Amino acid sequence: MQVFVAIRISVLLSVTLTSMLVSKAFADTSATAATSTVIIDYHVKPENRVALKNYMRRTGLARFEAMRRHGAIADYHILFNRYVDSDNWDMMAIISFSTNAQLSSWRGTEETAPAGLSVIALRIISSIHSAPADLVRSEEGSPGSGARKPVYLVIPYSFRPSETEYAKYFDTYVAPEIDGWIKAGIVDRYALYTARYGAARPWRSMIIYQYHGDEGLSRRSEAIAAVRAELQRNPQWKAASESKQSIREELQAVVADELSGR
Repeated sequence: MQVFVAIRISVLLSVTLTSMLVSKAFADTSATAATSTVIIDYHVKPENRVALKNYMRRTGLARFEAMRRHGAIADYHILFNRYVDSDNWDMMAIISFSTNAQLSSWRGTEETAPAGLSVIALRIISSIHSAPADLVRSEEGSPGSGARKPVYLVIPYSFRPSETEYAKYFDTYVAPEIDGWIKAGIVDRYALYTARYGAARPWRSMIIYQYHGDEGLSRRSEAIAAVRAELQRNPQWKAASESKQSIREELQAVVADELSGR
């Protein structure tokens, strides 16, 4: 009962204060303007998952961290699919750039180390998909409130309207829900990306949720129901809820853990 009361209070505050929230990027960059990103999916055969993870821990993460420290990239996050899933990626890299010089530097990286990997790692990779994208929305809870071992839920979408109309839908329907989850302590942060060249891509938008550990993820369904029950009082949210099926299609989600070299 206490959980639902807490969520209810959080949602009421969220709806009132949404316009006052300060957006922060997945990599602590302002999201008021689009940020250049490359999102890379790496696929391996099931028998090579352990080898890929070991490579990243021994060598791969250090390569990305060196690029960040030397200013070749603004930031990076490496996610590893928690489960074997031949229909989805095994590892994902979210690489952000803050200057044109960094973008040019990445082009050079692609020539010598495709997708940021060494030849040794590339030999165990079966396929790679790279998608230039923009970080268009993000938010996080209060500093220091994140879980020590967060869990990530990556959800890709296709959408039918223009990017402007999709952003309006997101701000009206999705953002108030996430605000409620963050205030309830279930989600620590999120980031919304849109693919720059979405035609024929597997996805056009992607939301990456950082849950408050396994406990936060286990309360996902409970939180969704409680927050939506409160948001029914918001006529704009309710109208967007009734039309969402004509706007976007949710694709296969992935539960992942971050590999960190910092």
